[in-house]
Amino acid sequence: MRLDEVELVTSRWGSDAYRFHFQVQYGPDKGKEVTRQTSRSAKQGGSLIKLLSEMAGRELLPGARLSLDDFVGKDFVVQVASSAFSSGQGEYLFVQSVRPASIPVTQIQGAN
Repeated sequence: MRLDEVELVTSRWGSDAYRFHFQVQYGPDKGKEVTRQTSRSAKQGGSLIKLLSEMAGRELLPGARLSLDDFVGKDFVVQVASSAFSSGQGEYLFVQSVRPASIPVTQIQGAN
């Protein structure tokens, strides 16, 4: 998947958050979007640092400086999971984990 955008949003609890938008690049689901929302807090062990560490492919040390823009437009291998809506009206997909794409998908046999 490619990270297309990171937007500032308000979480359902009213706090500031980031929403990361990933888009499927190959296969039957090409063009579909999956998102992951994190806090905006850069505290060690928080959801933002966990996701950025996964995307960077390494543990981020305290004081590390990264720009979210450095990740936009990059390809990642994304593990997606589904969960039922609490209202009972279907399921939604979400990003469970991310890692840098080490082999371009175009080099994988059968990728379109």
